[in-house]
Amino acid sequence: QIADWLMRIKTPYNVNAMAQLAAIESLRDLDYMMNNVGWILEERDRLGVMLANLDFMDPVPSDGNFILSRVAGRDALAIQQDLRAKGILIRHFDMEPIRDALRISVGKPEHTEALIWELRRWEEM
Repeated sequence: QIADWLMRIKTPYNVNAMAQLAAIESLRDLDYMMNNVGWILEERDRLGVMLANLDFMDPVPSDGNFILSRVAGRDALAIQQDLRAKGILIRHFDMEPIRDALRISVGKPEHTEALIWELRRWEEM
């Protein structure tokens, strides 16, 4: 009974000892960490613009390391599955009110390019 209660209030992702150690170590080199934050913010903004330029994607402004984008006139789950088959992992949530959306984490510029290349194929459908 206690375990059931704890499962309801725990965070959705477990943080293991290695992830905790990595977080502690990253705080020891703030210049390096802030440089990474800077490029993530730049790439997030670039990804948002590129998604907005697709006629079926409507990205929601984000302050995180991901963008949630509504999908119009296409099946968001089918897009997610197609991309997964090509090795591009994004999230689809099978719940209202975001069933028509995709959650895309910010990656390296080459990851953004690969994603947009594949999404352009869906634009032509």
